[in-house]
Amino acid sequence: MGSVSSVHDNRLRQLTESLRDSYTKQAITYDACRTLSINGRFFFEVAYQTMDAMIGITSKDTIHLDLPVGTGRFLLYLRDRGRRHQMIGMDVSPGMLQTCRRKTGRDSGTVSLAMGDAFSLPLADDSIDVVTSMRFFHLLPKTYWPAVLAEMHRVIRPGGFLIAEMRNLFRGIAGGLVVEYRDRWFRGGRHRSYIWPHQVHGLFHDWVGVETRGAGLDGLGRLSTIAPASARRLHGLTRYWPWRYIAKELFVIAYKRNF
Repeated sequence: MGSVSSVHDNRLRQLTESLRDSYTKQAITYDACRTLSINGRFFFEVAYQTMDAMIGITSKDTIHLDLPVGTGRFLLYLRDRGRRHQMIGMDVSPGMLQTCRRKTGRDSGTVSLAMGDAFSLPLADDSIDVVTSMRFFHLLPKTYWPAVLAEMHRVIRPGGFLIAEMRNLFRGIAGGLVVEYRDRWFRGGRHRSYIWPHQVHGLFHDWVGVETRGAGLDGLGRLSTIAPASARRLHGLTRYWPWRYIAKELFVIAYKRNF
């Protein structure tokens, strides 16, 4: 029998390979599948707006890592809205990077792409100002979250920050436990990880200035087709307690201590 460390390393390797292969297969159809529903389109619209606002002011010297970059939708969203800071899109999936590269075109401007594993980032210590991570943490068992956060913490400069999306276990009137186990019982055993809102500060104990916003109140996608302004105003409530506690997703911003 192998050691605990070797078993852990083997499981991590299998997880990384599984994610790489799965998302490489999905790369060509990924964008279309994520925007088929009204709720999906509205969610990504408000999620990108939320993250853009949380990033705040940047300069051309700001270095921003988006991990995983996927097909590049968020970085292209920022570029199309006038952001001109240095953006690095990193992913473990060759297929996702290939799709992203096609979308950025030959004149990629401020966006560069690189292959990379979140557990061992090919970046120097204290080299990044901003890290964003969307549609990622829910794919990992929560036992791996501290290792990923530690690696992100390593590459962020003192005073820099991380914005991470995490699935809210408390969302919806169905209750957190139903949501937590739904994927395992009814969706082919796919693993999805969630977090209770009150657990966020404990997870980010090595960070400072930790704040949480919500995104994705149930029903707003449908409302947006009838009264888009009202839907956006209601989404704005997810910045505040208790509304953020019933949002589908939590967006956590956390800063590396500036010594």
